[in-house]
Amino acid sequence: PKLMEYTEMISSEVRLSGSPEEKKIFEYIKACLDEHGIPNELTYCDGYISLPKEATLCIDEEYYPCITASMAAPTSKEGKTLELMMVGDENRLRSIGEQVAGKAIVLYGFTSRTAVQRAEQFGAAACIFINGEHLHSMICSPVWGNPTPSTCSLIPNIHVLSVDRYWGEKLVRAAEQHKKAHITAFVDCGWRKIPTLVAEIPGEEEPD
Repeated sequence: PKLMEYTEMISSEVRLSGSPEEKKIFEYIKACLDEHGIPNELTYCDGYISLPKEATLCIDEEYYPCITASMAAPTSKEGKTLELMMVGDENRLRSIGEQVAGKAIVLYGFTSRTAVQRAEQFGAAACIFINGEHLHSMICSPVWGNPTPSTCSLIPNIHVLSVDRYWGEKLVRAAEQHKKAHITAFVDCGWRKIPTLVAEIPGEEEPD
């Protein structure tokens, strides 16, 4: 009978990894388990977390609504002004190679870690992805879990933005004319304490 009450409480907070809001909800769930007499343990471990913050994309003094991606490289506060280049997809990116060096390349689809990796290998300064009707928050790194000495080099060192389909149409026209765009991207990366809650309800019949 309390299912909706639990759901409403848990969904009432934006639970970013390592945030006070996430901790609050984990403590709430633990209290509910305690209330029902269910044995549980709440522990914390260190996790490398990347939280996308604000991003801007300005072309011809017009600001395009956009977002950045988890694990993308942040810009400085001043941002960067880059020449746009229409690429489209990964196949064309592979075919034109180092022609993208120093440019902000425009690609269709969701943020793709493989496209970002290849763009970085060819020297691109930024990737701008055109999503569908809505923007989608994505991660652009192949590193899952905490980075290690052997995988930390795989974390992207270029900037990543996304726009929706409507603004994407304008972006394509600008890129085809090789216009310049001023971008900023802020990404909060660092080690944070991440909660893990384990509860056990023993079985009443064999084999548990």
